[in-house]
Amino acid sequence: MQELLFLSDSLEGYLSSGEYMAFVLSVLVAGCWLLCPWVLLRGSHRANRLRRLMDALPTSSVRGVFIGLVELKGTAECADPLVSFIAEKPCVWYSYTVEEHWRRVEVRTVVENGKRRTRTVVRSGWSTVAEGGRLTTFFLRDDTGEIAVHPQGADIEPMRVASFFSTPSDDAYYAKGPQRSIANSTFKRRFTEEAVPIGTRIYLVGPSRECRDRVAAEIASGQDGEEFIISTRDEEAIRRTKGVKAWCFAILGLGILAGGSYFLRSGIYGIDSADGSAWPLWIVAGGIYVLAWLVSWMWTVYNSLVDIRNRVRQGWAQVEVLLQRRYELIPSLCRVVEEYTRHESEAMFLVARLRRRQQLDHESINALQEAYPGLKAAPLYEQLMQELSDTELRIAMAREYYNTIATHLNTRLAVFPDGVIGNMFGVKCVNLVEGVFRDDSCVKGE
Repeated sequence: MQELLFLSDSLEGYLSSGEYMAFVLSVLVAGCWLLCPWVLLRGSHRANRLRRLMDALPTSSVRGVFIGLVELKGTAECADPLVSFIAEKPCVWYSYTVEEHWRRVEVRTVVENGKRRTRTVVRSGWSTVAEGGRLTTFFLRDDTGEIAVHPQGADIEPMRVASFFSTPSDDAYYAKGPQRSIANSTFKRRFTEEAVPIGTRIYLVGPSRECRDRVAAEIASGQDGEEFIISTRDEEAIRRTKGVKAWCFAILGLGILAGGSYFLRSGIYGIDSADGSAWPLWIVAGGIYVLAWLVSWMWTVYNSLVDIRNRVRQGWAQVEVLLQRRYELIPSLCRVVEEYTRHESEAMFLVARLRRRQQLDHESINALQEAYPGLKAAPLYEQLMQELSDTELRIAMAREYYNTIATHLNTRLAVFPDGVIGNMFGVKCVNLVEGVFRDDSCVKGE
């Protein structure tokens, strides 16, 4: 107990000393000096990873969507759309904010040169008085069909559909905002709303999965933290933004680290230059930061190449699944149609024979209807032809997907620096599919 009291008294005395405050300030400065560049480096790594992910994903058609991460382009459609709160536009997602301007006068007493003085300060700003939003499941439609999209959990980049100021003389002031004003209000409100309107062309990167209630694919947030982006901007604009952000974060982090180290103006003990003087801290810190950025960049490039290689293998496996489906399904359908056609031919032959004998009375017709109900071979032929067409189209789309992603991998391995990193870690080029499949050497890069 006495030891605890002694530690408490010692800590209390130390906390009250100026040395402790200087120590805390130094720790805070050093923490910011190290933490800010680390956060910016991680931001640069993530932006660069997203940009390369967008490069690695080929744009799929809705009808050719595979299970896994996909990239789609199309228009947002919905049979029962939402209506945005402010602009009242049909949409699938919206978010609005209502802000009210305030101004107040504050009287402050300050001490200058040993004398008390009174100052009047006018402060103003905006306070949020109302906000909200909604979203709903919608369909992304392109030339080949449509696919359900569940936007919950997605990183949505909408377009601005409303942005204006209002006073009590305008209808929107009370119709779209609260009835009561805030304290010190200037009776001026700012209305802002963003939405994804119906018919807007969107760019989507997200995980696809099997629907739970029907045989089809849908887009929804995954459980393993896969990227899910829904944007009203085009792909090139998003890629450009990610690239600029990656470089700006990296350069800003380097500047903060090197600048803070320079102002410290200290040397590193034990690390001497050619003339025997100690290396400045800002050079050593900047060199470590650049090295960490290079390692992060190489890691991103390697992961991107591995991701593309895995997608090539996935595309190949999907084609083999579709070929196996055609091998098992189509002959079975053909046999069913042939049996039904033979069945119908026998019935027609019997009807023709009865007609020739003029024995096709009412009782004979009833007997034929009971023995051969619903004789309609034409719909079966149409169904067979439709199934054949759908199967061949799916195989063609799967081959096109495989060739697209394989071409992208080969292109990456043929340019610098991806080719150098790929050769370092054994990532090889793959062969393209030319109409028919030969062997597994296509995906093994042999």
